[in-house]
Amino acid sequence: MNIFRYINRQPLLAILGSCLALALPGCGEMDATYEQYIRDGETIYAGSMDSVRLQSGKGRIMLYGLISDPMVSLINVFYNNRNDSIQIPIERTHKIDTVRVVISGLEEGTYSFDIFTYDDEGNSSVLVNAIGTVYGNNYQNTLLTTPVRNALYDEGMVTVEWGGADPSALGSELIYPSGDGKEDTLFVESGIESSLLENYPEKLPFRYRTFYLPQPDALDTFYTDFQQVDVKGKPVEYAKDGWTATANAYDEPSGRGPWNAIDNNPGSVWHMTKASGYDYPHTISVDMGAENEVFGLSFIQRSPLDGPIQDIEIQVSQDNLTWSTMGEYVLEATTAKQFVDFPQPETFRYFRVICKSDGKNSRFTALAEVGAYVR
Repeated sequence: MNIFRYINRQPLLAILGSCLALALPGCGEMDATYEQYIRDGETIYAGSMDSVRLQSGKGRIMLYGLISDPMVSLINVFYNNRNDSIQIPIERTHKIDTVRVVISGLEEGTYSFDIFTYDDEGNSSVLVNAIGTVYGNNYQNTLLTTPVRNALYDEGMVTVEWGGADPSALGSELIYPSGDGKEDTLFVESGIESSLLENYPEKLPFRYRTFYLPQPDALDTFYTDFQQVDVKGKPVEYAKDGWTATANAYDEPSGRGPWNAIDNNPGSVWHMTKASGYDYPHTISVDMGAENEVFGLSFIQRSPLDGPIQDIEIQVSQDNLTWSTMGEYVLEATTAKQFVDFPQPETFRYFRVICKSDGKNSRFTALAEVGAYVR
């Protein structure tokens, strides 16, 4: 039992005196423990706040607790090494009253709060301590926006394909055009792989942000800055009529040359050479016969998968002499057609794919198809 909590408002000395008079076992020990409180005479303590907890917020924190002593009329909360405090007048209405108070204007960090209650006669409770965390810009700056892998427009609808979300993210809020100059809002929970935005007027961009709670019961929700996403149309591939393909080397005796990668037949493949002395990188170069505006390249891995191509670099050229890179990419280990978007559309006649590794750490592999597309 907490002997400092009120018990019919009896003085502590009277409680200890009764204990000694009855010669109960352990009273001598109790007398020694509380000697400091009765050295100068009897002392009355107000009932302490019970069930104390703190809810974190942005630049603020909420103190929650219960008051059961009917005589308590004031709570004093000290923090910042008792350099700051807040006083909370109490007007009792029930046998047990709930107290909730928000302490604002706090810097980010961890705080220790010393809590005392007082009655009308100025008697204080014993100390109750609680520790809580206040969040701010430092926490905000650690938050990651859930990536959007693709936003594809098709007949008045946009399919949003999501990348992996931070495990602590709640979800993302999208704000997108809905026609007549208006906007709609959609909240997507973390872990959803794709979302559908309906009644989408055109290939217009949308913006979104990701929400976080620093603790499950936090007062405030944090969110990242808005990111803009450009909506793309469905990929439309160029016909490969008149295209030619060459390679730095291929498995010539088998006839599985680079032309097999542009013949629209996933059953035939360009097989990189197995000859001794050859290793990655292996390069296939394609002449489209004319300049085209290209949004990216399409790929089909050979089937069944056997050491599928993994790391590649794509380069483009106007004249087959001067080349510029469109970036390095990682192909997926799938037999389904996959589309690799460039950072921005580019106009060129020639492109080449530099294969740098495969999925089984070999010296060579094969490619079924490569193509180019617009959106």
